[in-house]
Amino acid sequence: MARPKGRAVGQRSELGTPIPNCQVNDRGMILLAFAFAPTDPHQILDRAFAALGGRAALASIAQTQAKTIGHTLMVEQSERPAPPFLVSYEQDEATVDFASLSITKKRELAGIVYGPAGIKYTSTYTIGTPDKGSPLEGEDAHERFALGPERILRTAESAKDLRTSSSMMLDGVKHQSIEFHWGRMLVRVWVNDSTNIPDLVETEGTHHGTFAQWGDIKTRTRWTTWSLQPGGIRFPLQWAKEMNGLPLTDTTYLDVKLTRDDKARPTPVMPFPTTVIDPKQVVASYRSVPIADGIVQYAGPYNTASVDLGDSIFIIEPVGSSQIASELLKLAPQKPVSGVFVGDDAWFHFAGARTFAARGIPIYSLDLNAPILRRYIAAKYQTEPDELAKNPQKENLVLTTKNRDVGKGPNRMVFFPIRGQIGERVQCIYFPEKKLLYSSDLLAIGRDRKLFFPQYGSELMAAAKREGFEVETVFGMYLRKTPWADIVRMMSQA
Repeated sequence: MARPKGRAVGQRSELGTPIPNCQVNDRGMILLAFAFAPTDPHQILDRAFAALGGRAALASIAQTQAKTIGHTLMVEQSERPAPPFLVSYEQDEATVDFASLSITKKRELAGIVYGPAGIKYTSTYTIGTPDKGSPLEGEDAHERFALGPERILRTAESAKDLRTSSSMMLDGVKHQSIEFHWGRMLVRVWVNDSTNIPDLVETEGTHHGTFAQWGDIKTRTRWTTWSLQPGGIRFPLQWAKEMNGLPLTDTTYLDVKLTRDDKARPTPVMPFPTTVIDPKQVVASYRSVPIADGIVQYAGPYNTASVDLGDSIFIIEPVGSSQIASELLKLAPQKPVSGVFVGDDAWFHFAGARTFAARGIPIYSLDLNAPILRRYIAAKYQTEPDELAKNPQKENLVLTTKNRDVGKGPNRMVFFPIRGQIGERVQCIYFPEKKLLYSSDLLAIGRDRKLFFPQYGSELMAAAKREGFEVETVFGMYLRKTPWADIVRMMSQA
C-alpha cells in the first residue's frame, strides 16, 4: 500500500543511524539525502541539552527534592563473591541543593546487617567540608553535583579535553559517546542516537568506600524511565549502578520536584580529594592490646594482630588498604615477617594484602578465597600506584585445604577451615599451647551484650568441637580478648 504523499518517516541507514526529516513520495522513494549523527562532541552536547530541556532550563535547577526507594548489594561482605548477595534496603527523602552545594538526606535502612529495627538517620553534607562526613558521603556528593543528570552535560562542556569517543549498540539501540577527564577520573557519557538522551555514564578511576581497595575501577550508571517534568525538563526515575561489572545499587524515584531559579549560576564541582584519608591518622586511632605473651592485637576499625614466632613475626589480617597495612606493620615488633593470615573474603579484611605481595611475603588463605585474592593482587593501580604497582611481584599464596601447622614453640598456630554453611569461606586459628582461639570475623558482641548473628558462633563452636580444640580464650576481627565460657553462655541464650 502506498504511503501518503510527502509523509515524514523515521528511516534508518544500514548502520542503524537515524535519518531525520526524511520525506517519501507516493512511490515510497526518499526525497532527501541521508543525514548521519554528529561526530563533533559539541554538536552531540547541543542535541543532548535540547533533549533534556535546554541549557537555560537545566542551569536554572536550584534544588532537586525526591523520595526514593532502592537497594544496595553488599558484594563486599556477602557469603561468597558471587550472587546472591546480602541486600541493604533504603528509603530516602533527600534535597540536593545546587545553590548551597549541600545534600540533606533522611534515610531508613533495613536488612540483615541492621537488625530487626533497622536504622534511621538524617544527615547533611556540604561540598567543601570533607571533615564533616565520611569519605564515601563526600565522594557521592561530589559525583551527584557534577555527574548527575542535572549538571553532567555542563560538566562535560567545561572540560578542556572533551572529545568524541566510541559508539555501541545498547539494548539494540545505537549510542555515541563523548568523554572527558573530571579531575583524574575519565568520564564517558553515552548518548542515545534516536532520542539524544544521555542514558549511560561510565567512569574510570579510584573511589572511596566499598570498592576503594580495587584501585582503578569502572562504574556504569544507567538512567532509565525518563519523565517529563514541569518546564520541559526530563529527569530519569530509575538509576542502576554497577562497579567492575558487579551490580551495586538500584534506585527508584517515587516522587521528584525540581525547583528552578532563573538567576541561578551553576558552580563547577571537582572530584572529592582522594588524599582526605591519611593512613597515619587512621593507624593513630589503633591501640595495642596484649592477648598473650608474644601475641598483640591492634584494635581499631578492623582489628589486626601480630604473633611473635621468635626469629620472625606473623601478621593476622592485612586490613584497611595497602597504605594502612604498611603503617600498621610499624606497630608490630620489628622482625622479619614470615607470613600474613587472611581469615575470609571480606574486601576490607584483605585490602592490605598487596603490601605483603609487594614484599614477597607469603599470604595464607583458605583455598576457596584464592580466586578473589588473585584478582585483587592483579588489580590495576595506575591512577594512584601503591607499593605493588611500583614493585610488581608474583603473588605467593599458601592455601589452606585442611588443618595447617604454622610456626613452632609457645605460639605455634593451627590454621583450620570452618567449612560451615555461612562461614564456608572462613578460616580461623588455634594456639594449642595457649588454648587460645582466633575467630576471624565470626564473633562480634553488640552493645546489648548479645552475639551478632548467632549462626556464625554456632559454626565456630561446631568447628572447634570437630577438631577437638580445648579453648579457654578467644579474640577476633571484631572481638576483644574474651573468655570462651562467655561465648558459650551467650550462645545458650541466643
